[in-house]
Amino acid sequence: MIRKPEIPLLKFNSPSDWFALEYPDTWTLEEDSDCTTLYKTSGGVGAFQISGYETDAPQSPESSLREYFADRGIVISEIDQYRTDGQLLACSTFEDNGSYTKVCFLSKGTRLLFLTYNCDAVDKASEIEEVDEIIHSITIKL
Repeated sequence: MIRKPEIPLLKFNSPSDWFALEYPDTWTLEEDSDCTTLYKTSGGVGAFQISGYETDAPQSPESSLREYFADRGIVISEIDQYRTDGQLLACSTFEDNGSYTKVCFLSKGTRLLFLTYNCDAVDKASEIEEVDEIIHSITIKL
């Protein structure tokens, strides 16, 4: 991902101390007891959300992703997978009824983060680069 140098990044550490991330200062971050939500402050088209789960044993993000889609009857053709600093990330996308959704699972140890980005399908190109940058900046803390 190539970030536009004129947009500074802000750092966020979750109050639960589960994860940290960076996001463009043109975005707003809100947190409640269930999830963290980010959206572009002005002219935004979608919302990016993060939820965290503690599991009994390490989880496969790819398996979690496949199960998520299978439970919803959604067939996916491609899964993007990454491994960085002991973290595993699996992501896929789908479009339905004019909506675009990117779903990812990120794991490290027994911690699993569920990440989603939603917007109208016609607008998906306008923020996805910044969303991908946020996703790849996330660090799970143990």
